[in-house]
This record gives sequence, structure tokens and C-alpha cells, in this order.
Amino acid sequence: METPSSLFRGFRQNTLRHYLVAVLAAGAALALRAVFAQFLGDAHPYTTCFIATAFSVWYAGLGPALTATTAGWLGAEFLFVPPLYSLRLSTREDLHSVIAYFLISIAIILFADLSRRTIEKQRGVQSELLTIQGELEQRILQRTAQLEITNKSLRELNAQLLKVRDDEQRKIARHLHDSTGQSIAALLMNLNRLKRESESLSAGVAKTAAESAALAKEVSDSLRTVSYLLHPPLLDEAGLKSALDWYAEGFEQRSGIKVHLEVAPNFERQDPELETAVFRIIQECLTNIHRHSGSSTADIRIHRFAGGLALEVADNGRGITAETLSKISSVGLPGVGLRGMKERVAALGGL
Repeated sequence: METPSSLFRGFRQNTLRHYLVAVLAAGAALALRAVFAQFLGDAHPYTTCFIATAFSVWYAGLGPALTATTAGWLGAEFLFVPPLYSLRLSTREDLHSVIAYFLISIAIILFADLSRRTIEKQRGVQSELLTIQGELEQRILQRTAQLEITNKSLRELNAQLLKVRDDEQRKIARHLHDSTGQSIAALLMNLNRLKRESESLSAGVAKTAAESAALAKEVSDSLRTVSYLLHPPLLDEAGLKSALDWYAEGFEQRSGIKVHLEVAPNFERQDPELETAVFRIIQECLTNIHRHSGSSTADIRIHRFAGGLALEVADNGRGITAETLSKISSVGLPGVGLRGMKERVAALGGL
């Protein structure tokens, strides 16, 4: 850290340099006037001194500018104003010229100093704005990085939630099939046995047994359908193609929508997570077609290519309304089903 004495010496040296520059500028202006002397004679003796004044006030400030003005007047008066080599004002005209010179010089000094201070202030403001801008950009970069980390965490969380939901649906489906389904199957066997022995029963009991057997059969079929919709066992046992064939057939029966499934005959088994994601996406697409599109057909195409899989689902329905599209664009968020599909695709690194 600099001491007060060293700071004073630096200030003094800087001030002396400014005054020295002002005197040199006055000398240069007088030399330039001497060059013009052969053309101007003794007319306009102070013209070039204005240049020295303007330069001095711009470079060094008020004090050096006044020094340059005074030095320029002394030099011009001594060298170019008759009688030469004298500072005596011989005529009233000479006095008026000197007064005009100093008035114009003071005007130049005041205007130039005001301009210099204004520019310095603007530079200071600009520098401060640049500093603020840099800080804001740094904060934006930090917030952007934090937002990216948060978004990445949310995507990972959504992917984990989807996986947990799939696992829970698989467990529920297995429980319904292995536990509740078996109990209903046993109940149905007992009711069918009662039907077979209806001759030994009264007409009312026999009718009740037959109706109960029919109801148990409906419950068993519904339970199987729910279990398969939660998680089709074919998806784990036979793969995506077999599960889609089964689902497409059942969807046609339930909805009346003709489903055309295009999958290569030699389509191989994929990663279990990929197969589950593709099945859920197709399931959601067909549900949306049934609920919203009014289409009579649905086309599903799955193609394998180097390093990936392409899925296309199309229909001949009415599409998304302009109002819904506008809402999605303005809010920036699609519906829950579409968000779920996007999250599944993003979790697998797809587009």
C-alpha cells in the first residue's frame, strides 16, 4: 500500500507534467504561427494559440489550460505583434485584440472542460453499467446453471416416479392375478359344481347358482382385463410385440377403433425399461385417440434403426383444436398424458 508521501509525490509529478504539456503546447502553437508568418504577417497573431488552449484543457484541465493561454499570449505578443520583441500594447486595437483573445480562450476552456467532465461522467456511468451488466450476466449464468441442475433433478425424479408407478402396477397386477384371481377362480369352480348338481336343488337355488356363476365369470373376466391393463404378463414373458398384439386386439373390441399394428416379424426383445416405456406410450396414445380424436382407425408403426427405435402413432381424427394448441403454447405445458410420454422418452435419451 502506498504511503501518503508517495501519493503526494505522484500527484505532484502528475500535476507538473500537465503544466509542462500545456507550456509545450503553447510553444508548438507559436512555432506553427511562425510558419504562417510569411502568409499572415502580423495579422491574427493569436489564432494558433486557441489550438493549444483547447488541447490543454482537454488533456490537463483548467489550470494548465490557463497557463497555455497566458503563455500563448505572451509569446504571440512578443514575437508577432508590433512593436516586436516587446509586451507593450501600443494601440487601442491591440488592447481589444488581447481582451477578445482572453474572452475566446476562456469560452473555449469552459466549453471544453464542461465537455470533458460530461464525457468522463458518461464513461464512469458506462463503466458502472458494464460492471452491473457483468454482475447480472454472472448471476444469470449461475441461476441458469442452478435451473439446469433443478430441471435435471426433476427429470430424474419424474423418471423414477414413472418407474415406481410401473413397478407398483406390475405388483398390483400380479397380486390380482395370483391372489384375488385365484380366489374368484375357486369360487367359480364351486358355483359351476352347483350348476352341474342343480337337479338335486330346488328351482330357485339352481337359478341363483347359475346367476352367481355367470356373475363370477364376469368378475373374473373384468379382473383379468384390469390386471392385464395394469401390466400385461406378455410384456415380461413374450416381449413388446406380443403384448401390443394382445392390447391392440382388446382395444379394438372395447372401443370399436380399428388398430393397424406394423412391427417387423423379426422384431427382437428390447431392454425391459424400453419395452415398458413404448407400451405405456402406445397405451396413452390409443386412449387419447379414443377419448378426443373421434377417429375410426389408429396406425402404429415401430421401426428399428442403428442405435435406436422409432415409434409413430397416427389417426384420421379431428386433431387438437386451435384453442387447445393456443393454450399449450401460451402456458408452455402440455396435458398430463403428453407430459408423461415426454418424460418417458426423455428418460431413455430419446426425442
